[in-house]
Amino acid sequence: MTASAWKDVFEAATRSLPGHVWGTGPGAVCANRIAVVDCATGRSATYRELYDLTRRIASWLSASGVGRADRVVLSCPNGVDLIGAFHGILLAGGTVLALDPRGGVREWRRSLRGHEVRSAILTTSTLRGFGELTSEVGKVLTVDEPGSLDEGGGVAGDQPSGSDVAVLAASSGTRGIPKQVVLTHGNLAVNLAQIDLLHQLTSEDVVLAVTPLWHIYGMQMAMNRALRARAKLVIAPTPVTPRNLVETIRCHGVTVPYLVPSILAELVRSEDVEDTDLAGMRLIFSGGAPLPAALAQNCTRRFGVAVVQGYGMTEAGCTHVTPDGDPGPPGAVGIALPGTETRIVDLATGTDVIPGDEGELRIRGPQVSSGYFGDPASSVALTDSDGWLHTGDLARAHPRGHVTITGRHKRLIKYKGYQVSPEELESLLLEYPGVEDAVVVGHPDDIAGELPKAYVVLRHPVDLDEIIAHVAGRVSPHNKLRLIEEVDSIPRNAMGKPRLRAQGKGV
Repeated sequence: MTASAWKDVFEAATRSLPGHVWGTGPGAVCANRIAVVDCATGRSATYRELYDLTRRIASWLSASGVGRADRVVLSCPNGVDLIGAFHGILLAGGTVLALDPRGGVREWRRSLRGHEVRSAILTTSTLRGFGELTSEVGKVLTVDEPGSLDEGGGVAGDQPSGSDVAVLAASSGTRGIPKQVVLTHGNLAVNLAQIDLLHQLTSEDVVLAVTPLWHIYGMQMAMNRALRARAKLVIAPTPVTPRNLVETIRCHGVTVPYLVPSILAELVRSEDVEDTDLAGMRLIFSGGAPLPAALAQNCTRRFGVAVVQGYGMTEAGCTHVTPDGDPGPPGAVGIALPGTETRIVDLATGTDVIPGDEGELRIRGPQVSSGYFGDPASSVALTDSDGWLHTGDLARAHPRGHVTITGRHKRLIKYKGYQVSPEELESLLLEYPGVEDAVVVGHPDDIAGELPKAYVVLRHPVDLDEIIAHVAGRVSPHNKLRLIEEVDSIPRNAMGKPRLRAQGKGV
């Protein structure tokens, strides 16, 4: 895409804020089309009904004194009410402060620290959990309570600009307390436009969401893009199992599911799923965590559907996506979105690596966050003096611009001065027939510094020494596993990433 063409896209994306999803309304053509189906409750809403809900919530917020950049707590499970409330807050000019409804008072209080909250939108269940915290969040709307909303009036005040904060989104927090990432209306709107240039949805698509819609992957890739395209958004039941996932896909005619690698792994291995169960889909999209190439290939072989992925992070939204019709090498996360600059840098020298060599992926673009709420030191450190976001992820570039994520710089295990990639070892472990799940960490050692240690979940009894030998035959000597332990399960977050404690202390 030429610079002038990208400029036109950029300007168009930022002209009508916060209408980057709704525009001027649902439109007469699709007003009576189903917008959302919540499989957990059986509730659905047409585009007209969802838009009306959004307007009524925005009107309630405006009448409650919420205006431009005022923070509004949002704590609802995936569903129609969450979607209406999310966009109602944006329409009123407010800032979404999303709290996980599955959390508790301690977690919520930590997230509220430093905020002056104008209002809160909760469900009856989260309201009970909030207890004494309700006095700290201003006026409360219990959105699923009958009669809580009237027909609503107008929305007062100035509409937000592209630089106004739309969402304070929690970072993944897999290695500590999550930070609140500042995402502006411009960040969200431009990123949706960027993605659409390479990976399109149409009004004929049926999109499946399995991750929380208040997380960046579910928010932007599934929820906002489905609504923007006037497609049907189907919200998976919880907890997701291979059986109920396949039933959902078949019942609703899902064409594009946005899944995570752990769910894909369960589908591939499940005896409850027939090889033809997913044949009606045009592609499977994986995100939220790295997708091993072997898993993607096994899924395509079994179900006959292309499996593609993208790359992003809360601090930068989506930065890479697999273009429609150009899957790239197995395991690749796609190419950089239009308007996104990338570098792959040698961490030792700070210079760009030779194409094909490994280095840290760095990103610069209009979707990149300005920093973290209430944490100026971390905000300054987020990008360097030239505006490059240091992702901490290791990557290699392929011909035609495709990129493969090879590991995480901060997760590298230091064994006798060598750097060992736990992601590479995990991929090899998952290739072994009896291994259901695996994670590799560094185990402290007085001599070696750290020893690569695997925790594995087995489908049936397996000699652990055979697994170590399987890995050893496929890596260089310094990359071998040194320790292995069987566990019943590996805790993972909603995006499929393992929840790691301090290295060497297990999972």
